Amino acid sequence: MSITSLSGNGTQPLFAAAQAASAGTGCPCLTVTANGRERIAALAANSASVHATIREAVASAHGIDWSGRAADHYRDRLATVRNSLDAHDGEARSTAQVAQVSRIPWTQGDT
Repeated sequence: MSITSLSGNGTQPLFAAAQAASAGTGCPCLTVTANGRERIAALAANSASVHATIREAVASAHGIDWSGRAADHYRDRLATVRNSLDAHDGEARSTAQVAQVSRIPWTQGDT
């Protein structure tokens, strides 16, 4: 099983690295979860970066000198995009925080 990047430009093996890293130790769970946390944090950071670029474009588009019903509708749609970005940013931040909190240390064999 592998994970495809959001850009679709590559895949990352989900279990192969874990199996190699934990060869002979039994369960690869610790490595898999550590890799997952790192991947979540990287995706959240990448998402924030992409959204910053989108916000700049939306702000620029909002400043267009234009009036009328079509302009009002256009600006309403831009507000919808901003609200969607805000919601996604909040979810990405929360998910990254949960991933970091999940760094509870335990040793193999603990239940």
